[in-house]
Amino acid sequence: MGKNDGSAYVATTHENQISGFIAGLIKRQSTDDLLECIPSKDGVILELFVKKKFRRRNVGTMPMAKIEDCFKEEGCTISRVEAFEPNIKAHNLYSKLGYADRIVDMIKKL
Repeated sequence: MGKNDGSAYVATTHENQISGFIAGLIKRQSTDDLLECIPSKDGVILELFVKKKFRRRNVGTMPMAKIEDCFKEEGCTISRVEAFEPNIKAHNLYSKLGYADRIVDMIKKL
């Protein structure tokens, strides 16, 4: 498997305080991947973090837009992001930005 390209951005306030960050990569599909899916070039958001005191101020939307622009420039056809199920605020943000539920991953403690 080859290397993936990626980007990371830091969100800052007018006072140059770090308010959050985002990191993403562009996933390269292997020949085996292409056997079970429609070919696409995926931008994958690995992490979005906003400091607690800056949440609910649209700080998360700025880095999301920036990484999506990066993905578009690289020719990505979709953007993916995972949200931990109990993190309702993150899920609501992603939904507001046009992301839709795709996969449900369930676990059971043994």
